[in-house]
Amino acid sequence: MLGLDQVSSINHSLGEWASRVELTPDSAAQRRLLSIDLGYLAVGIHPQAATIDLTLEASWMAWALALDDTVDNGELGKNPNLWEELFATLKDVVRSSPTPRLHVDTSPHPVAVALSDLWSRTAQHTTTSWQERFRTHLDEHLGALELELTNRASGHRLNVAQFREHRLGSSGMDLAFDLAEVTTWNAMPDNAAQHVDYLAVRKLANEVVCLTNDLYSLSKESGQEDTHNLVIVLAFDLNLSLLEAASLVEQLLTIRLDELISAQNTLMTSSLLQQPDAYHRDQMRRVGRTLMRWAETNFHWMVNSGRYREFRPGDRVESAFRHFVTEIDRPRAAEV
Repeated sequence: MLGLDQVSSINHSLGEWASRVELTPDSAAQRRLLSIDLGYLAVGIHPQAATIDLTLEASWMAWALALDDTVDNGELGKNPNLWEELFATLKDVVRSSPTPRLHVDTSPHPVAVALSDLWSRTAQHTTTSWQERFRTHLDEHLGALELELTNRASGHRLNVAQFREHRLGSSGMDLAFDLAEVTTWNAMPDNAAQHVDYLAVRKLANEVVCLTNDLYSLSKESGQEDTHNLVIVLAFDLNLSLLEAASLVEQLLTIRLDELISAQNTLMTSSLLQQPDAYHRDQMRRVGRTLMRWAETNFHWMVNSGRYREFRPGDRVESAFRHFVTEIDRPRAAEV
């Protein structure tokens, strides 16, 4: 059971921050944000983290969702000059350290204001190499969103192979995994951040989150005629109904969960963990577990979140996640 008082405190602070930076310009937007319950997501991923760090993490989550909604629903998609200006501003913000600057002549977009605030609170606690990794991942994420905006404007559809490669960047999960190091005060050494065993877990955790999100956001995105969803892409490419395509995605999700468990087991016995001191061994294990908890907690959050209520998975998905939770909680001999 998550600490309900801690979750409530995080959501309250998040609401105040979002209002201050104008991510929620009115009471209706504020209610929508609070109904999403990002405090639950943050605490579930990082159950041992301090409330102040979890509040910062939840604020980053709110920013990511606001950016996603701005791209999906706002005027941005109708005017290339608008999103090109916004994306350039966002990139500029994270290249201004330690104090971000908004180089604009007019009132900056709330998404840029929020990022400037978050970066100023985050960068001071990070290394130069972490900041470079984050900037690279932000560039990749914005590049994926730019492709989606371009596709919507032209009516172009990605095929299955193109979409699956694109989806890992559009999810923004590489940014989330970077930020997990800040929340838990577990900065990854450069050699560890690029290690094949760690990257394998990271990629699979990203894909599990993407598959889960594409299932749960199906009703929302199909209603908006958004084609950037694996279920919709499969249905179009293979001439399937949405129900048939969703069943294929559920099947793929169960396979990826098993692969993620296997990759995590490999990481736990990796040369990365053959460190001479216990501190670095424990640090790597904590980072690995955090990636697993992201996959697990995201599923439970989507089941209960006010953002996605229409879709309910089949028994196969729920059973697969129950098995996943059992496996990641099971002690390993290498960890004893």
